[in-house]
Amino acid sequence: MTELEGYLYDGQSSARLQVRLQVDDGGRVRLPDGTLLSWRSLSVGAPLGSGPRYLELPDGKRFETRQHTDVDNLDRRWRYGSGGQRLESRWRWVLLSVLLVILGGGAGVRYGLPALAKAVAFALPASISEHSSRQTLATLDRWVFASTQLPQARQQALQALFTELTNDQPDGFDYRLYFRDGGALDANAFALPSGEIILTDQLVRLSPHPDAVAGVLAHEIGHVQQRHGLRRVLQSSALPLLIIAATGDLTAASSVLAALPTMLIESHYSRSFEREADRFALALLQARERDPAQLAELLRRLESRQTEAGAAVPAWLQSHPGTEERQTLLQTK
Repeated sequence: MTELEGYLYDGQSSARLQVRLQVDDGGRVRLPDGTLLSWRSLSVGAPLGSGPRYLELPDGKRFETRQHTDVDNLDRRWRYGSGGQRLESRWRWVLLSVLLVILGGGAGVRYGLPALAKAVAFALPASISEHSSRQTLATLDRWVFASTQLPQARQQALQALFTELTNDQPDGFDYRLYFRDGGALDANAFALPSGEIILTDQLVRLSPHPDAVAGVLAHEIGHVQQRHGLRRVLQSSALPLLIIAATGDLTAASSVLAALPTMLIESHYSRSFEREADRFALALLQARERDPAQLAELLRRLESRQTEAGAAVPAWLQSHPGTEERQTLLQTK
């Protein structure tokens, strides 16, 4: 038998009575008036520093004691069973909770954020992406690119090709094509969120046929239409994305898009984005009666360059699906 000394409050006033509760070997609690209660019918409060421990009785009364060790032992024995079952039970719940948090967090990052980023990207007004795109191009021109060295006639021919591809697109973007010397970025192409596409001189010179350039442009147009640039930046900025989703304030995206120049240079689209852009390019090239196999040949040339003198992987290939996979798709009739 265990005896607990303390004070009993009637639940109606601050008056208290010094009493002694007895807990027998069957887990029954005997009150001063002789009433017997099961220990499990009591609500045992958690310890608060060095303060007293409270036991709430079913009739609204409260018992106060400072015998913390005895209360813990009784609670462990009569509420959760003997031995270490209480601790074991708690650890099971803790481990299960941690596992659920990990799984939930992983699912949120893998599925929730991309889905939310897609919804926000398609809801953003054009004015926001246009401003960020202008700022991005200005930054790249200042620190990365140099003026194009392509002959004027070649530029005009490619502009005509670009107009052919973007004409009658139902997405409402104001597509524009810019030529730049890529410098350290070498053979490359970029799509800005508002529809501006940058093509480097190096990539143009490496292209074996106008249809190869058409394939590159069609691929970048696919990135614009599917908002891949916006979605990539938004996915990397979880907090502002959640604020946008919770408040509906789309202008909060402006601060996120400030990171677009860095994202454009230092990171790459996911392979699912690249496959989506490839499928779009294939459909567009076929609709314009252009040969997708020319883009496959350009991919072969880009890949062969990386093996020459230990050259780095061309930036335009770094995040793309394997060349063989892409060639199989692009050579589909």
